[in-house]
Amino acid sequence: QAPARPTDMEAAERAAAAWDAVGLTARRAELDRQSLEVVDLQEASTQGRDALKNIVKEFRAVSAAERAAKVGGLVKAFQGEVDALTRRAAFAESAFFGLYKALEEAPDPAPALRAAVAECDRLSREGSAAGAAAAELEACKRELATLKNQDHTVRRLQQQLRDAEEKRDALAA
Repeated sequence: QAPARPTDMEAAERAAAAWDAVGLTARRAELDRQSLEVVDLQEASTQGRDALKNIVKEFRAVSAAERAAKVGGLVKAFQGEVDALTRRAAFAESAFFGLYKALEEAPDPAPALRAAVAECDRLSREGSAAGAAAAELEACKRELATLKNQDHTVRRLQQQLRDAEEKRDALAA
């Protein structure tokens, strides 16, 4: 596999910088708080809807003559529920758009992560190859040292042979 192109590395650097700007780790506490508030608002909405059902049920149970006097309370109950739902929607929208704003400029980290994984894999293979090459170099150094020792031994023996031949020639003469 070819080494990672500079564009892969640049993409990884841009993705890392963008995700640093998002600050997901720091943002988690705020997201946790918002999610708890959404749950609370959902529960309040359920309770409000149930209360509204009871008010409508009570309103229907009264006579037509009494309804005119109670219609104001019914409208007020409906308006209260609409206001609560509006607050809930506004909070959810605000939380969503706050997160969306932080994420909208951040690139998809998947391509950069894939490139980084491929680069790590390539470097790992090259590291293994370098380790094997280093071991082979060490073996060659040991062999060279042995050959140098043999060369030295051969020269020493050749010198001894010359010396012995000179002695022989001197004795023969």
